[in-house]
Amino acid sequence: MEKGFIPKETKWVAGISQHKLDYWARTGLVVPSIKKAEGKRTRRSYSTGDLVRLITVKKLRDEGVSLQKVRKAVDYLKATSRSKKPLEDFELRGKKGNVFILTQDANVWLDVFRTPGQLEWSLTKDDVREVEAKVKSLKKFPSI
Repeated sequence: MEKGFIPKETKWVAGISQHKLDYWARTGLVVPSIKKAEGKRTRRSYSTGDLVRLITVKKLRDEGVSLQKVRKAVDYLKATSRSKKPLEDFELRGKKGNVFILTQDANVWLDVFRTPGQLEWSLTKDDVREVEAKVKSLKKFPSI
């Protein structure tokens, strides 16, 4: 069974605030997959895949993509693909408020909302390895 990460560890690895973590979970954008909050004094537990999804949302937000567009992109990708976790399964990029998805041709990016644009970043396999390295270093996790 996969080790779950408490919110304190999760926000540290993902580089987001407690408020964002709580809001994204409460609104269903990135819900902890190991254990959801079940009222007061219960602790959520996030998986490594959840961490990847949180970092993807953070990167899209850092590039100016609104939460509304992030949600629309996730809904669109769920509806048009077989993926139940598009934030984890697809390589996404953001630029000037638009969301792009990498196609099977590694040189072709499609705007999820059908507007062409330039690209600046991506969540790559290296980013996933970085998350995994941070997860392994949690044994040295600083007390907050």
